[in-house]
Amino acid sequence: MRKAKNNLSVLAVFLFLCPLYGQTNTPKSADQGLMRYSEFLGYVKKFHPLVRQADLAIDRAQAYLMEARGAFDPKLEADYEQKKFKGTAYYEVLNSSFKIPTWYGIEVKAAFDQADGYYLNPQATTPANGLAGLGVSIPVGQGLWINERMTVLRQAKIQQRMAVAEKKLAAANVLFDASAAYFDWLRAYQEAKIYNEYTRVATMRHLAIKRSIELGDKAAIDSTESAISLKMRGLGLEEARVKLNKARLSLSNYLWIDQVPVELSDAVSPEETLTDELVPAAQLQLEKEITTGSNPKVQLYKGKIEILEVERRFRQNQLLPGIRANYQFLANPESPAGLRAEDYKLGLTFSYPLFLRKERENTLVPPEAAGRNVRSGIPANRAPQ
Repeated sequence: MRKAKNNLSVLAVFLFLCPLYGQTNTPKSADQGLMRYSEFLGYVKKFHPLVRQADLAIDRAQAYLMEARGAFDPKLEADYEQKKFKGTAYYEVLNSSFKIPTWYGIEVKAAFDQADGYYLNPQATTPANGLAGLGVSIPVGQGLWINERMTVLRQAKIQQRMAVAEKKLAAANVLFDASAAYFDWLRAYQEAKIYNEYTRVATMRHLAIKRSIELGDKAAIDSTESAISLKMRGLGLEEARVKLNKARLSLSNYLWIDQVPVELSDAVSPEETLTDELVPAAQLQLEKEITTGSNPKVQLYKGKIEILEVERRFRQNQLLPGIRANYQFLANPESPAGLRAEDYKLGLTFSYPLFLRKERENTLVPPEAAGRNVRSGIPANRAPQ
């Protein structure tokens, strides 16, 4: 049973990936009384709520990606302070900047500062027209080759690929269940046809025996035996019809048009010539998935491994000391000399925790064991189903 289910699952993926015809707003085929298997799966793929719900995973991944890219958006900042007391202008300070984050943790910064006042801090003193600056801030240790915004963006891109695989997997599961319902309907339909033929033959036999009795060729007891046989065939036919109705109703659960469930008509029949086409198609798709690794569940696990690998590299980078070098050219906005090499502002910041407790814990303990989520928003305890 498990092998058969796996084969049908592969088949569902194959039919999901292949172009399906018959995807119009109302069921149509060459024969209005026939619901073809490919046409049925086309409607399931296009209109079933669970399949359409799988699109939300892609939308969610796209939202994560947009949020991650927001960390690289340019930022405009301004800080203005003024103090007056008893008629004395203590100070008036304006600090403004425009920052552009780049991929490798480097920030390009343009700044304009202006300060005036009676009790002004000498360090904040600027020319009367203000002081402009253009420079960069470079992480030398921690955050150069990988930092948090790089980690989030990489994981968001991986999650976007995982969302596509998740959609395929969810659709394949629905198509598998729908295929099982279709084949149950096909089996019930064929059983009903067989019992209908049994009943027809039993009726003809009973009538023939009654005629033979009238002609004196058979004893009257023979009609009793044929009548019992006819009654049994009739009961079998009724049971087959009940099974057919149940299978038809079960199949109708997968038929939706514009978010409205559709009930399958009694006059509609299934496609009966499927076996010769489905087995080679499923085998071909299975061989393709084995050689290319395109199975959606495999893609989900690969994506999860890639996300955790990016997380591991980021946490290892946190063990490096935090060193950031800042350099800025300075110039008077109204000075004809412009930027000069001898006018600059240079700085160096350094930080390093002495015991590295947080960093070592983050490196040694996996996200799942620590009960944390990876930065892309994927739950740590989540695994592909």
